Amino acid sequence: MTSSGTDATAVLDGFTITGGNANAPVEPYRSGGGIYNIEGSPTIRYCTIRNNMAGIRGGGGMYNRAGSPSLSTCTFIHNQATWGAGMKNVFAEPTLSYCAFIENIAENGGGGLINDHSNSFLNHCIFKGNVAERAAGMYSYMYSDLTVINCVFVANRAYYYGGAMTNVQSSVKLINSTLAQNTSMYYGGGLCNRVTTDIIITNCILWANRDSSGMGASAQIYNDEVINQPLVHYSCIQGGWSGADG
Repeated sequence: MTSSGTDATAVLDGFTITGGNANAPVEPYRSGGGIYNIEGSPTIRYCTIRNNMAGIRGGGGMYNRAGSPSLSTCTFIHNQATWGAGMKNVFAEPTLSYCAFIENIAENGGGGLINDHSNSFLNHCIFKGNVAERAAGMYSYMYSDLTVINCVFVANRAYYYGGAMTNVQSSVKLINSTLAQNTSMYYGGGLCNRVTTDIIITNCILWANRDSSGMGASAQIYNDEVINQPLVHYSCIQGGWSGADG
């Protein structure tokens, strides 16, 4: 379905969207297998988006370019794409509350969700069992601004790096959230930060995340070419974290 050009008065409530396949070589048919949204700000609630696929541009479950969609109590499950199997945001400002991203599979990055030049707000969301080459749970890059509150990332699996989350050239606030039992084959089983990323972690638990080094501190939070080290406040990180307060 398409929600382009809508505002908040366009409401989708209680539907299941399934079987979409955006596999053509040109827009608008190569992204957004379930929902394709360009410059739209719809209200979507109590919906299930499952078993949808998208090709080269990604967004198996939902693709947002610009606009400010609001989603609540929605489930993205068993969607597939090259990038952003559950959802892909490009220059968008989505708000998600009480949403679940379950067992979505991305060939490249962002099994659950991917942000590109986007400002995203997530509250009480869960990312479980998502799979990707990198950033199995969530991927934020290219000057994205991400706020994650009261969320859970568990049992997500990355083949390369960032089992739960990967952040590249982005600003992230992670608050009252838990990242546990996520894995990557190389590094950053929990949180992977790359290239001048600004991260603030407050009242969070990062525990039992695993990468090739085991389950120590670097497996919970891995930093690569990061100028500003993550600021960690009142959090429980397996292996400890140098400079943490509280």
